[in-house]
Amino acid sequence: MHHVKRKESKRHTLKVGAKGIAAAGLLNPATSGNFVAELGKVKVETASIVQLLSSQRPDDVQELVTTAQKALKTLDRLFARAGHSQATNVLQSKLLMDAVDKLNYIVTDYIDLLKDLTAKGTLAKTLTSSRGRRKFEQLNSALLVETTVLEELSEDMLASHDTEYQKLPQFDTTPEEKVEIDDPEGHALWVDLFGDTAFMVDVNKLVKGLMRALEVNLTTAERTILLLVFDPSNTGTISSLRWNEFLKGFGPMSACLHNLQSMLAKPWFHGFLSRDDATKLLEVEPVGTYMVRFSSTKPGSFSLAHTMAQGKVNHVIIHTRSNGFAIREDNAKEKLFPTVQHLVDAYEGILVQPYMQTFPRQLWWHGDISGDEASDLLKGRKPGTFLIRFSATQRGCFASSYVGQDGTIEKGLIVGSPTGYQMSGKTFTSMEEIVASLVHWGIFSEPYKNTTNEVNDKQRHKIVSEIVSTEVSYLRSLQTAIDLFLNEFRKNPKVKPEDTETIFGNIEQIVSLHTNMLQKLEAAMAHWDPDDTRLGGLFLELCPLLVPVYSPYVNNYTESIKLLDRLAENKQFAVWVRALLDKQREQNALSSFLITPVQRIPRYILLLADLAKHTPGAHSDYDDLSDAIEGLRRAAAAVNDSKRVQEDQLEVKQLMNKITDLGEDIAEMGRSLVREGRLIPLEEGKVKSSDYYVFLFSDMMLVTKRKGKLFKHKFKVPLVSAQVLSLPDAGGLKNQLRVASLEGEWTFVGDNPEDRDQWLAKMKNCVTKIQEQHSGNASVLAQSAKTAKMMGL
Repeated sequence: MHHVKRKESKRHTLKVGAKGIAAAGLLNPATSGNFVAELGKVKVETASIVQLLSSQRPDDVQELVTTAQKALKTLDRLFARAGHSQATNVLQSKLLMDAVDKLNYIVTDYIDLLKDLTAKGTLAKTLTSSRGRRKFEQLNSALLVETTVLEELSEDMLASHDTEYQKLPQFDTTPEEKVEIDDPEGHALWVDLFGDTAFMVDVNKLVKGLMRALEVNLTTAERTILLLVFDPSNTGTISSLRWNEFLKGFGPMSACLHNLQSMLAKPWFHGFLSRDDATKLLEVEPVGTYMVRFSSTKPGSFSLAHTMAQGKVNHVIIHTRSNGFAIREDNAKEKLFPTVQHLVDAYEGILVQPYMQTFPRQLWWHGDISGDEASDLLKGRKPGTFLIRFSATQRGCFASSYVGQDGTIEKGLIVGSPTGYQMSGKTFTSMEEIVASLVHWGIFSEPYKNTTNEVNDKQRHKIVSEIVSTEVSYLRSLQTAIDLFLNEFRKNPKVKPEDTETIFGNIEQIVSLHTNMLQKLEAAMAHWDPDDTRLGGLFLELCPLLVPVYSPYVNNYTESIKLLDRLAENKQFAVWVRALLDKQREQNALSSFLITPVQRIPRYILLLADLAKHTPGAHSDYDDLSDAIEGLRRAAAAVNDSKRVQEDQLEVKQLMNKITDLGEDIAEMGRSLVREGRLIPLEEGKVKSSDYYVFLFSDMMLVTKRKGKLFKHKFKVPLVSAQVLSLPDAGGLKNQLRVASLEGEWTFVGDNPEDRDQWLAKMKNCVTKIQEQHSGNASVLAQSAKTAKMMGL
């Protein structure tokens, strides 16, 4: 068995110690449940999903089966590792238990749906219906997303426990299958964006990548249409299989947008209708009425439907081929056409007139669903939310379902006629006119869209609820720290005010910031709407406020805990604090309250990343959520940098105590120690002493001589506008390097070639960073160029 190589974490962590989130205590042990046991149950159920799907016609389930198999492979790999003795305890955490619970929720819904439809004998039909297909694709995408998240979180946690992680065997060494995309440009774009083994990816990222590759700017409406074609079930994802099929139908990639636009403009093209919907629409139309739609299972293939005698509707598959589009005639021979339009023209004797109604393309059209199904979809929605569907009782008629002002689900019959449509005694020329009139009269307000992702909506609601509940818990924890501890510390005359300030920092400022944030979050939750509720903007407003509030607290945290431990050595103080602890029900240690602000930004990142995964690219909150996550990551990085700068400054201050004759304070903000050791400067071209010791800082070199345990300052070498280079061995001198700036030139000798090269690399890195920091400063660049000229470079 192979051992695991250390992977870089895919998730951003706010580092307090060497191990990021884990060191901050965010990955706390689970209080209940067994992670390995729960993971095993989910794995068994996922295997059942694969088995049930595989029993269906391969063309109908290829993408579904492949996705479920990849999820199962991930779970197999994770289960094998989680069951290893060195990993079991590490992975037993609340964070992972929450993640496996979310996955279990998806898997349970999925397997229950499959078993129910199998028992009724309607699984095959549901897989090819519009609504049924959307439901399966939504569950399928959520299944793979959640298993991937679970594996990433597990990797992060194991990586934070280096010893255990390095010892774990890698049970599955089978390489991931590479994607198969026939179009060369399409394959190159996919690999460039996602790698050559990524099966299911963010559809929004593919759309943006395609726009860049083709150098086009799509309008919001055009982008929405493209997202709908790529992702008709509104999962937020697209598989390599679907991308390949799309390019078969609309490729080559360089012309795919033009070809798609041309197809969508055809009056006979009706998008993602199901076979049953097409049949019901055409069976009441004159003989020769026809339409073309996307294949239910392959977006690059099509289906032609046309009306025959006695209301019979014939369906013909249009196969995509590398050199055109083909259908099989009665003699079973394929007939090839360069375009679908050529195919339609060739059968003009049979295909007399296109189906011209446009309402089946509208987002409020739900086709062949029952009244009860419509009521279930609308339950809990705002008054005026509506959809249009087929009538369940009258052939050639339709029905509206909508939420009344009192929240009850109302229904209305729409009768088709040769002159249009009739509803409540009124005649309308089109279905769109009916909808517009009902909106005008205040009966309808907004549609229940046929692209609605019920699976994601439920997950998003759960995640938003979790964001709000964790914010409540966070504020309660901080307020307890203030009421129970901070206020008592201030009252106690035996506790110095400066010690109280060091221990609690600016915790009250943090409470003020998050009290305001909680009010906004609760308001959003109180008016929850799957389509309209947006949290991204709230967090975008919060991001710039985090760094000035959290940096002082995080910078102070280590000193806070050290001081608290030092004070606790006093028995009287320890007894007094113990008495304060006894006043709270949970009796949490004061340190457990003080660490919560350190954990909050990483927690936000995890929660919003989870929310973004269940927010499709077409959702109004998607862009703001993506920007907010990046903003939180930048804020976390800035807090990390602030902490690092403070630690660097403290290190330099401590070093100053060991250097005599320094004559100035060198502990400047932003200056850090990079390397130290013996490096001998030449004096009059010779090595006159071996006692030299050099401290390399981020912006200068400090040359000293050893004096016992101390160092005597000799001179400084500034690195601003400096040039550093290696010198050839000459005159008996080896391992030389030279530093030159406008203030002079210095030559040093290393102990050996490796030592010289290490010094050289560190110095050059410092000079490069200085130049990058001053890239906008023309005078610094000019000085650097002047120095280079002086050295003959």
